Amino acid sequence: MRSKDLIHILNAIHEGPDAEISNIAYDSRQIAGTTGVLFLALKTVHRDGHMYIPQLIAHGITCFMVEHDYVLDALNTQPITWIRVKGVLQHLQIWAAWKRSQFKGLTIAITGSQGKTIVKEWLYQLLKTDFQILRSPRSFNSQLGVALSILRMESHHNLALIEAGISMPGEMQTLQAMIKPAMVVFTSLGSPHDEAFANRSEKLQEKLKLTSQASVVIAQQVAKPNLFQGTWIEIGPNGSLSYSALSDGIHITYENRTHFFKMPFNDESSVRNAVTCIGVLFHLHYTPEQIQNRILNLKSISLRLDVKKAWANSILINDYYNADIESLEIALQFMYQQSPRKRSILIVSDLEQSGLTAQQRMSALSRCCARFPLDYCFLVGELFLNTEIQLHCLYRVFKDTNALISSLNEISPYLSEARILIKGARSYHFERLASRLQLQSHATVFEVNLSRLRDNLNYFKSHLNPQVKIMGMVKAMAYGSGGIEIARFLQQCGIAYLAVAYTDEGIALRNAQVTVPIMVMNPEEDSLEELIKNNLEPEIYNFKILNKLIEVAEYSALHSIHIHIKLDTGMHRLGFTDADIPPLLEMLMRHPRLHVGSVFSHFTASDDPHADGWSTVQLNRFTNMYNVIQNKLNYPILRHMANTNAVLRLPQSHMDMVRLGIGLYGIAQQGALESVCKWYTQISQIRIVEAGETIGYGKSEALASAKRVATLPVGYADGLSRLLGHGKHGVFIHNTFCNILGSVCMDMIMVDVTQVQCEEGDQVVIFENASQLLALSKAMNTIPYEVLTSVSSRVKRVYTMD
Repeated sequence: MRSKDLIHILNAIHEGPDAEISNIAYDSRQIAGTTGVLFLALKTVHRDGHMYIPQLIAHGITCFMVEHDYVLDALNTQPITWIRVKGVLQHLQIWAAWKRSQFKGLTIAITGSQGKTIVKEWLYQLLKTDFQILRSPRSFNSQLGVALSILRMESHHNLALIEAGISMPGEMQTLQAMIKPAMVVFTSLGSPHDEAFANRSEKLQEKLKLTSQASVVIAQQVAKPNLFQGTWIEIGPNGSLSYSALSDGIHITYENRTHFFKMPFNDESSVRNAVTCIGVLFHLHYTPEQIQNRILNLKSISLRLDVKKAWANSILINDYYNADIESLEIALQFMYQQSPRKRSILIVSDLEQSGLTAQQRMSALSRCCARFPLDYCFLVGELFLNTEIQLHCLYRVFKDTNALISSLNEISPYLSEARILIKGARSYHFERLASRLQLQSHATVFEVNLSRLRDNLNYFKSHLNPQVKIMGMVKAMAYGSGGIEIARFLQQCGIAYLAVAYTDEGIALRNAQVTVPIMVMNPEEDSLEELIKNNLEPEIYNFKILNKLIEVAEYSALHSIHIHIKLDTGMHRLGFTDADIPPLLEMLMRHPRLHVGSVFSHFTASDDPHADGWSTVQLNRFTNMYNVIQNKLNYPILRHMANTNAVLRLPQSHMDMVRLGIGLYGIAQQGALESVCKWYTQISQIRIVEAGETIGYGKSEALASAKRVATLPVGYADGLSRLLGHGKHGVFIHNTFCNILGSVCMDMIMVDVTQVQCEEGDQVVIFENASQLLALSKAMNTIPYEVLTSVSSRVKRVYTMD
């Protein structure tokens, strides 16, 4: 599309040359190429896309959709195309609605509290042989995501599967106006976003606005509203489609006929999602036999991009579950956010799930890779042996995965110091390739879900005024989650400050291209020179460290050194007291190169409602001391005192900045937070141990009866405390709690699996949510902080994105 054509659709103002628009960008950090890019300068509560326009122009972007009154506050000599509107997001949605009006195929919208993305992906698997399908990438179901999904519609598509998600009242009507679905699939009504609505009934009514112009609705346990005129298929005990789960499948009753279906899954949520899909297929007139054949071929869906360390100082991004252009674009965008100084390598199979011809698949791959410049591409599949390849990078073709694996030693120089994206169809079994490339093979894994961490960050932001900044605590390997990876991600999320405990931690972040301001909370005297050299900002908590910094600063060429003044308001750990303020100010006035970036203190009991009176005393002490400092120094100084619990419980303490630590990982006294971390391992061996025998070291506690015992490759060297042995705690296997038998060994534990159906190789969860982590902490007679920070570095960290 040309920019001058777009302004007629949007009734917008056009300035500058007519521009070709082939790609839409809304995040300056995700732009790889510059050709055909339209940048949307979106305004949100916490960010304004207009701020990034000068740097984008410097990088070669020349086409922008901006607010009508935007003025470029920078010198520019390039011809720029401006599309001026009143409300960038609203006009993007108008564009999407116009695009939808041009679409003549069937549009199915999927909504609900849980299961939207799974149902959408399974419908794609079930229907892809009969339709040319456009589907929302991953979880693109927001006001922005739906618009971007619809704008991907092409002339060859004849079915659209569009997710629609809401988080507050008033959102669904806008989504309905864009999607205009003929069919709506309603997966569930649950607790997510309850806090935004008066009750579940109000939330249901908001979600049902999506059905206002639909002719068919398939809904899990939602009865037909009185005013709905179309076909309503309710799934549930009293609905027009009912089902009962058996050990080897399900019985489904629909239109007075009962059918038996064998299922590839037997867990409750998978069965519920599969039945929803079967309801859609019944309505589309598929026979029970056709449905059975397709259901048996359903594959479990990974909704995540895994990031792992690989050999030769590379990182590995695994996305070998889907093979289509839409998900490839998302994966390449994600890759470009990781380690920007590393080479970009793509290993990709034939995009056989796309429904396109061989030549169309090759052309689509070429266009996609042109948007994201690559250093090298490894192509796997017979398609590439028989099709003309047009890539703007070096490439090599392999007939199959075995051929690529056998050539790893030969191509290893290309895979060093690189960010490597592995993207392929399931039939290529790229997991075999990934297992050879990743650095650690320890079966015990500490998984960090970055999407949930971002959701938690946004949840805390929703409790703050827009001008309040956030400092992210990434000390102690970011509470065991991996300091560098978490710091990079928080930087991508636009966080204002980071904090570490020691100078070495800060230097490691600088070496990893983390550029946001970093406060060092415990600067050692002999590290101050390196601290200054790496543009780190020390916490100053007594006169000794201040005098040493002044001494070191004399030899620094920096015009200004930012510092942070710690006040003691009642913690009595570190910090200046009220009596220290006059001599402190005298020293700061004598040494103006020391610039006070912030003044801060710590609450001692922000999590305790009974101590709120004491917290107020602390806050008043802080305010009085801060005012003395601010009045003496003639520049603005940030104030911060609120930690995770204070953000949620003590809004009067937010001031200029807040500090978020363990709350980012889903641990807080209150709040609708997501669990970010999962610690898991797998079963190494299962054996029967007879009555009278003992387990492990010490030959104590003979078994009263024979037990089925599983050995797991995790022990106290991994961070699992010896206090948990002899039944003091346990693990979860297939959601069943299994006690630890005997002592916790250095590298292994034994657990009782007598009552659990499990096999060697099955996953074992140590914890995956806040309640499990708290229970583990209690069994260890400690707090979640210690549990998280005690997970050994030999335990592999894996980073995922939903």
